[in-house]
Amino acid sequence: MKKFIQLFLFLNFASVGFIFAQTGIKDVDFNNFTYQPYCGNAEPQTMSVTKGLFFEEKDVTPAPAPETPAKNAKPTPTPIRVIERRYFKPYATIYGDLNGDAIDEAIVLSTCSRGGIESYTEGFIYGIKDGSAGLLTRIEGGDRALGGLRSVNIENGSVVVERSRPDFSNEACCAEFVETTSYRFTDGGLSQIGEKTSVELYPATRLQFPESSDQLSFNIKINRDDKIKRFSINGRKGRTLTVTTNLPTSTVRIYKGIVTMINPKPVRNAPELAATNTFSAKLKETGEYVFEVSNLTKEELDITVNVEIK
Repeated sequence: MKKFIQLFLFLNFASVGFIFAQTGIKDVDFNNFTYQPYCGNAEPQTMSVTKGLFFEEKDVTPAPAPETPAKNAKPTPTPIRVIERRYFKPYATIYGDLNGDAIDEAIVLSTCSRGGIESYTEGFIYGIKDGSAGLLTRIEGGDRALGGLRSVNIENGSVVVERSRPDFSNEACCAEFVETTSYRFTDGGLSQIGEKTSVELYPATRLQFPESSDQLSFNIKINRDDKIKRFSINGRKGRTLTVTTNLPTSTVRIYKGIVTMINPKPVRNAPELAATNTFSAKLKETGEYVFEVSNLTKEELDITVNVEIK
């Protein structure tokens, strides 16, 4: 009987040990989990995700001021309703061994918004601590073009991060470069390896007029992923550059170079806001000018572009 009990206890502990051995980071349900993203704030915010989403909506309309008892006083206007929203969603999980101990860690990528047009991305690296998932470190992201995460991969134990970066305008709306940085996970944090690299998203194709001509035409395809193609051309001060496409769903605009818009007229002194498939502009300097052609649809477009400088 004693031997039977000993055998039973041995098998029982062995089975428990087997269960513990099978418990790892891949068993964690990151779609039902509590995170602490920054989401554009100075301090982390606690957000509990259920079925892959956290969403919160609050009415923060200020209370109306008390009525003024004074005679002939104007009535206090009703406060404008103000709704505060918070949104958080983990959208990808990458597994891999980051510290060489043959045990996987998890990288969770997320997107977060405070109710406006901003969209913050951030990464979290989790490992198993005392039998449960614990945050080891973060991967810094940002708001769209201002450091927003494009991709994160594990390559030979290194964490390779691609972030969006803007051009000289430094606007969050419009990514112009992909910045790639490699890291090693050491001492509980990420240490950069080597130099960052940067690649243009929309490099300009050089155009050359035919000999003894001041105009040219060419055909391009722009699919739903490209959206934009850019072209550069040399021009002399005082001349007029005209660019036209054959489709109203493909717009053109000056991207680089100082000009005075002739057609269409500037919108609030911002030529880039005039979305049409043609423009004419007087060149203010001698040098390189860059214009872009955009696809406004969700389909691939076959576009004929006509360029003239006279």
